[in-house]
Formats: sequence, structure tokens, C-alpha cells
Amino acid sequence: MSPSVAPRGASLTPTTLPPARTIRFSLRIKWAAAILIAALVPLVVVAARGLSVQRSGLVRVENELELAATSLSRRGIDEALAENGRLAADVAAILANGDLTDAAAFSLVQGAVKRNTVVSDLAVYDPEGNFRLAAVGTVAGATARKPPQKLPELVDGGAALLRDGDSLRLIEPERVGDELVGFVVSWIPIRVFDERLDEISRRHLGAAGRISILDASLQPLAGGLPLADAKSLVKSIDRGGDAGKKVSFELSGTFRTQSGAQWVGTVVQDPARALVFCTGRPEAEAFAELGATRRAFFFASGGALLLALILGTVLARRTTEPIASLVRLVNRYRKREFSAASTVRTGDELEDLGDALTRMAQGIADGEAELRRQEAVRNDLSRFLPEALATRIAAGEAEMALGGRRKIVAVLFADVVAFTPFAEKAAPEDVSAFLNELFGILSEVVFRHDGVVDKFLGDCIMAVFGAMDEADPAEAARRAVAASEDMHRFVAASAPSWQDRFGFDVRVGIGVALGDAVVGNLGSERRMEFTAVGDAVNVAARLETLARPGQTLVTHAVATQADEFVFRSLGERALRGKSAPVEIFELVVDE
Repeated sequence: MSPSVAPRGASLTPTTLPPARTIRFSLRIKWAAAILIAALVPLVVVAARGLSVQRSGLVRVENELELAATSLSRRGIDEALAENGRLAADVAAILANGDLTDAAAFSLVQGAVKRNTVVSDLAVYDPEGNFRLAAVGTVAGATARKPPQKLPELVDGGAALLRDGDSLRLIEPERVGDELVGFVVSWIPIRVFDERLDEISRRHLGAAGRISILDASLQPLAGGLPLADAKSLVKSIDRGGDAGKKVSFELSGTFRTQSGAQWVGTVVQDPARALVFCTGRPEAEAFAELGATRRAFFFASGGALLLALILGTVLARRTTEPIASLVRLVNRYRKREFSAASTVRTGDELEDLGDALTRMAQGIADGEAELRRQEAVRNDLSRFLPEALATRIAAGEAEMALGGRRKIVAVLFADVVAFTPFAEKAAPEDVSAFLNELFGILSEVVFRHDGVVDKFLGDCIMAVFGAMDEADPAEAARRAVAASEDMHRFVAASAPSWQDRFGFDVRVGIGVALGDAVVGNLGSERRMEFTAVGDAVNVAARLETLARPGQTLVTHAVATQADEFVFRSLGERALRGKSAPVEIFELVVDE
């Protein structure tokens, strides 16, 4: 990569800056916002904590209220089911009396059913589930339904409660002692349960229709709680093992009704009867007291906002004018009017900022003058010295003195093959144009790989890698080999154009060597040249003369250090000026 300096002859011009942006948020707004945040944050924290505590207390009270309503509901249902149980026991005792005829037994069963206050219809089955008789009660809703001749489900434990149209059907096994004497199936109108649940709901929850009974699969049995989906309230039930195991649980939370309203509710399972009791109330009704607290918070927030706006306006007014003056000053500096000075005299940090801007402008003016001086020096020196060295001398980082230092460097020679016949036949102007284009390409390749163009020798270029930095031998060798690859690639890309313009098939041969060299200014005090002198320079030049068109030849040291490339040994060759043969390697390039 070439040094980052301006091209020769270029002048220093200011960088194009984007246009000034319109202020979107003034200091008045920002200060008002800052004061508002400082006032509101504690208020919000306290209010949030207070609302949380208040809500937690209301939740506990609501939960206790709903649990009390659930307990009363369970008691009312238990009373109805207990009356049904007594009726079933009486029927079982009548049927177990062997002294009664079927007609007498039926008459007694019919009388018992009519005397009860909850059962509308009743059917009796033998132990195998075969129909024996049916009776109709006097409870509203009795339909003289026709029971099935075969009981579809036989129960072995307690009563099974199922929904059957507008009634709840109970199947209870009846025993005398340990002997199963049959099954009693009772139908209780849902209205009986609804009336009891609505009475409890009105008395304890403020309105009817706020208690429901579900079966074990969460299907509604009775009650008027407007559940859109019972599972939205009962989110998870841990049955603790087998799926059929009865486990008591209590859950409290929020749910949405069929109309989409938010309610709070409680769910309690009765494991004895495999029933689930749900109670709930509208959230707005249950937490009505939270509304007054929220309104108080909003009024306090509004007052804090108004106060913050007033304070922000007053404080910002004392700051915005000095800042506006500083902005105008900076805009003058942007126009390179570095002689302008700050006029802010507020006795605070803004005055210090204005004075600092004034000193900064003076420093920029002095710096630009120094850059112009260095640019002029660099432009003059770069005609005679490598550009990197010229830049360092112009910046005061190096001296123009004779002498050098010893370093391990990689030296590259690249020569145009068969250039002499072309130079003999072509016009001098074409030769000059061709060489300028060629050397421009090869120089850029050298710079791209952090090398230094040492000199141009006719149609040959000499480059040194590792001379101007602290690169180790392996890094210098890798840069030189990579540069040789790029040289072949760029020359091949330009060859068709040169063939058309000059009638010359351009190819280069390259030699690369690695070794000790003295790098520095050589010559006299009146005329000096920055170059590298050493055996590596001579070897690289000899290798370049041996290279065929498009070929790169390197020494054993280069092939060893640049191990990321592929080389092929060509054996030992005698080189002019070397007492012993030198093993030569060819760079293998993937096609």
C-alpha cells in the first residue's frame, strides 16, 4: 500500500462537510425533560409500589371473598346431593326387601321420589345394569323420561355426575352390606343448582351469574359464570401422577369472559365429587379503589410536568444565547475564518469553551501552514527520493544525510522480455508512452504490497520490500512474491491493449532474492540517491535475466520464507558474480 500522502502538486483543500442540521430538540425541551424525569421517577416508583401493594391486598381480599362463596356453593350442592343420596338409599332399601311384591316396591319407590325436593326423575337397574323400574317426581322439570334398558356406564366408586340436557344425571351404586343390589340413576334439574348458586352469588359477589360448576374435564354443569374457555382460567392442573387421580387444588387469576371483559376468578376442585367450582367478578369492580389512586398519580404527574416546563424554560434561557454565539463562531471556523475569536463572557464553562475554540482555531491555522510547508518539501524531494522517504523527511522523521543501515530485505527486479527489438523499431514517443504506462502499473503494485520503488533501469524496475518498516524476513519475502504475482496478472490484463496500440506482446520476467543489504542514501553531499546495496540485489538482477516471459524465479531463502506459495526447484545454476552455484526455484501459479 502506498504512503497516505497527497498526490504531487495537489493543494490542501477543506473537506466537504454536510449542511448544518435543524435543531430538533432544544435545550429548553431537554432540560424540561430532565427535570421532569427527576421529578417523575421517584413518583412513579412510589406510585407503582403503592399500587402493587394495594392491588396485592385487594387480590387477597377478593380471593378470600370468592373462596367463601365457593365454600357456600359447595355446601348448597352437597345438601342437594345429600338429599339425592338419602333418596337413593331409601330406594335401595325398598328393593332389597324380599317380602315386597314388584307392584308394592314400585309404589313405595314412586312415593319416595315424589316426596323429595331435588330429583325430577329416577331409574333403577340391577347389579348387571339391566333396567328394573322408573319413577317420576313432582319437582318442576320432571319429564317422565324413558331410561335406557341397559345402563351404559357402571360405576364402582362414588356417584358419577354428568350433564344430560337441562338436568344433571347421577349414577350411584347401592349396596346392602357388602352386596351390590343395583344402581340408582337420578336426574336433578340444573335449575335447582342454578337457583342456589345465583342466590349465593347475589349475596356475596354482588350479582347473579358469578359462580359455575364444571366437571373434571372442565365442561360446564351448572351456574352462569360467563367463561369463554374454562381452560383460560385453569391454566395448568398438576394431578401429581395418574391422570385419573383426584387431587384438590386452588387457583386464582384473571381470565376473559365471552364478551372479552377482564375478570378475576378463583377455581377450587372438590376431589370427593370430581367437581370444579369457579367464581369470578369483573376486574373493574373488584379493583375499583385502584382507579382513585391512579387518578391521583396522573394529577401529580401533570403538576410535575408543568413545573418542569417552567424551570426548563427559565434555565435554558440563560444558556441558549451563549451557545448560539458559540455555534455562530464554529460556523465561521467552518468557513476557515480562523481569525475570529469568542465573545462569550458568562464566567462559567461556556466561556472556557469559547476560549478553547479560539485556541483550537489558531492551532488549526498553524497546522495548515505547516502542512503546506511539508507538502511543498515532499513534492520537491519525491522527484529524487522514494515517496515514502520523502514523506518522512518532510515530516521531520528522517534526515537527508549520507549513510544507511543494514537490514534483511527482499529485492525484486522485473524486466520486459524482448523489449530491445520493440525499442529499435518503435518511435521514441511510443516507447516513452509504453514505459510510462508499464512503470505506472508496476509501481502501484509495489506500493500496494508496502514496497519501495528503488529505481527504473531502462525497461526494468527495481523494488525493495522491508526497507522502510520493521517487517521480518518472512513478511518481506511474502510481500515481494505476492507483488510478482500481481505484476504478471496486471501486465497480462493490459497486454491486449498494448498489442493493439504498439504491436508488442508484453510479458515480464521477474527475479526475487532475500538477504542482507545496506539501505539508505548513497552518493555525495551534492547528489545522493536512496537505494539498497548488497548481494541480494545482484542475485535478484541475475535471476531476472534468466526468467522466461511470465516467469518468477526466486532463491532458496525466498522459497523457504514465503511458504504460503508453491515453488518448484529448477536445480542449481551458476550466476555471474557468484563463486558457487545457486539453487533456483520457480513460482508455481495456479491457472
